[in-house]
Amino acid sequence: MTARLVRFVLRTALRAYFRRIDVEGADRVPGEGPVLLVSNHVNGLVDPLFFMAALRRPVTLTAKQSLTRNPLLRILMRLLGVVTFH
Repeated sequence: MTARLVRFVLRTALRAYFRRIDVEGADRVPGEGPVLLVSNHVNGLVDPLFFMAALRRPVTLTAKQSLTRNPLLRILMRLLGVVTFH
């Protein structure tokens, strides 16, 4: 339930901020089973959010544990179910 609500809010916010979002190759992402999605962009904070908003499958994000030092980011990461690493 929380993940669905977060995805809804996320989609709404991204579409409100960005005039147009084009998704290419989403048909090549399997609907189930393991898959690794890697963005090659300097904005490492927004790109994973696009994955969550664009794909119809559950997405687990990863992030450096040092990002949890920011209280607001820590709350967002907890809501999104981000897995942290050192």
